[in-house]
Amino acid sequence: MTSGEHEIWARLRAVEHESLASRQLAAAAYEEVGSLAAGVRANTSLLNALRETQVEQGVRLTRVETRLESLESAVSGLDAKVVGLESEVRTGFAMVGQGMATITAMVERITPRG
Repeated sequence: MTSGEHEIWARLRAVEHESLASRQLAAAAYEEVGSLAAGVRANTSLLNALRETQVEQGVRLTRVETRLESLESAVSGLDAKVVGLESEVRTGFAMVGQGMATITAMVERITPRG
């Protein structure tokens, strides 16, 4: 073999080693990309589940707000009724007081003092 042939064979072996190293790097990169893709899929799945939960909670919160508004309205109606009843009770007590005063005056007129 001539020195040129030796050089060609040496260069061929070097190219083969580089090719093997390149394939190994490509395989490692492929595995890493696969691992990253799995992570992205897991994160996407998690975000979708979170979104679903937020939508469900939004619906429930809307229902709670509606019920709260209904309760506030009912309480306001009860407040108005209590104010009305308070007024009626005061008026009634005033009438009872006047009646008692009238009865007391009548009793005092017919009762001898002595």
